[in-house]
Amino acid sequence: MANAKKILIAGIGSDIGCALAEHWLKQGHSVVGTFRNKTAKIEALSEKLEGLSYCNFNDKESITNCLGELKELAHGWDALVVCPATMLPISSFEKADIEAWIESFSLNFLSIARFMHGALQFKSHLGKPVVINFAGGGSNSAPHNVSAYVSAKIALTKLTELLAAENTMVKFTILGPGWVRTKIHNEMLGSPDASDIQISETKRRLAEGDFVPMDRILFCCDWLLKSGQEVSGRNFSAQHDLIGNDKLTEFLKSNENFYKLRRYGNYAKRGAE
Repeated sequence: MANAKKILIAGIGSDIGCALAEHWLKQGHSVVGTFRNKTAKIEALSEKLEGLSYCNFNDKESITNCLGELKELAHGWDALVVCPATMLPISSFEKADIEAWIESFSLNFLSIARFMHGALQFKSHLGKPVVINFAGGGSNSAPHNVSAYVSAKIALTKLTELLAAENTMVKFTILGPGWVRTKIHNEMLGSPDASDIQISETKRRLAEGDFVPMDRILFCCDWLLKSGQEVSGRNFSAQHDLIGNDKLTEFLKSNENFYKLRRYGNYAKRGAE
């Protein structure tokens, strides 16, 4: 394949990571992955992968060792996709085990930052490599009982913008997948501290199949790979944005603040005036 890319997927055992690997392998790309638990699905994939390395995102030493292996396996990568995430602990902040809260924030943000920092040292210098992270809810609302997860995802969204501003030779992007049918929903159903509303909504979606199709996530990631520098630093929504539409591309080029975290109401008059 003339335009084949080398793609590194951290967390290839996740439902999204596995679907992306299968999708891009069918397109003729070379895929390297990291895993924490070696499932039958990963075993089946491993024969087609360029490489596979163990990585526990809860363990600093494991990340360091993995990056050492990936220097060889994924040297010159064109795309990096980072999938590991957890919603746990699902509890109000006040009642949460603070050590579990900090560990969750670390996995969802600090460990991802550590992994990205290491992986950027052996990226491709041809064209503009793309980094794709995944956002969570909370950009425009305040979900209950998932403050560690949401806080970390908001930090990751802002980091995406900061890195894009620092380095215009890489496309740093973050995609909000919305409600996709993945294993992460088992965390909500299995949590004794989840609210009745959270549990009933999760059960409803599972019963009705009310999810963003995985094919939509694959389409959005393909688009991010092919798009120009105008996507860098942005937080996209797979469910709500006109991804793939030329009008969106033109709008992104003309508006540097679009799809970024911004304080609302900066220009409202102060009450004293």
